[in-house]
Amino acid sequence: MKLATFSYPGPQGRESRVGVPDEQGLIDITNAAAELLRIRKGGTRARDVAAAVVPPDMIEFIATGSMALDLAAEAVEAVRTGRIGPWSSDDARVVWPADQVRLEAPLRPRSMREFGVYTEHLEHLGIKVPEAWYKLPLYFKGNPESVIGPDQTIRWPAFTTTLDFELEIGAVIGKPALNLSPDEAMDAVFGYTIFNDVSARDIQRAEQTYQVGPAKGKDFCNVLGPVIVTRDELGDGDLAVIVRVNGREWTRSTTGGMYHPWPRLVSHASWEESLVPGDLLTAGTVAGCCAAEYFLDQGRSPEDGLLAPGDVVEFEVEGIGLLRNAVGDRPDELSLDYGVPLST
Repeated sequence: MKLATFSYPGPQGRESRVGVPDEQGLIDITNAAAELLRIRKGGTRARDVAAAVVPPDMIEFIATGSMALDLAAEAVEAVRTGRIGPWSSDDARVVWPADQVRLEAPLRPRSMREFGVYTEHLEHLGIKVPEAWYKLPLYFKGNPESVIGPDQTIRWPAFTTTLDFELEIGAVIGKPALNLSPDEAMDAVFGYTIFNDVSARDIQRAEQTYQVGPAKGKDFCNVLGPVIVTRDELGDGDLAVIVRVNGREWTRSTTGGMYHPWPRLVSHASWEESLVPGDLLTAGTVAGCCAAEYFLDQGRSPEDGLLAPGDVVEFEVEGIGLLRNAVGDRPDELSLDYGVPLST
């Protein structure tokens, strides 16, 4: 099942719901479930029961598990076969036309662990891979507060001149987990989404000379979307990916080639550290899928600049969809003076 978070204007501002994309627009699965229960059982509490079993918040929906998925699937099928119309019998909207809603990031993750497991990507950028990288799937913690969704503007922070994108796949945790073995790990994964790990390359390079993960170089903007696809629909195999900038194809690649596979990543993240529904694990940049690699192939140094204001970045991933965002304007002041150059 493909699951999206969408919003619409309400009396108290924008209201968010969980929906399933459809040819008609977006199916509000909570309202669809309420109408299905009303048809089956009658009574006056169908809406309350539906909100408990198929919550309108994505993380709550994920945490409800198979009960939510099963009832949502039945409700969506009832809409698609015409048993439920675009409006419920109590005048709640079941099907929203796409032009009346806005797709948001499918979830605001509870936490973000960002791995990097593509050897080819690191070597292409001239990064010396430490010995520990081959033994342990290393990661840093990201900033959930910086997450934006499809078609929202990528903010250009004041401290960088070299703004980059990175196409990654994110796994969303679906249930509490602790100290999982690799054989157990994938049962904790709810589904997958696309992740654009927007990067300030100059300050990132400076930060990582201290042998820590990036902070300011990554924390200002992360993009998720357009949907989460459940494992039962997408599977765990390799996916074809395409990167376009301003409508022109830059890269065509695949998510294959992970040195540490997903079971190892999930297992490692759970060692002596609880995972909870809504946590996000990302696998790192798919080989060839960042501007720095593209320009290196063109014989141009990344230090000469990467993205420009107004650039439109598109990630298309097999089975998940298209994630599109435009780059915002540069601030008037592009430097924060720390007294030392940040490009070394």
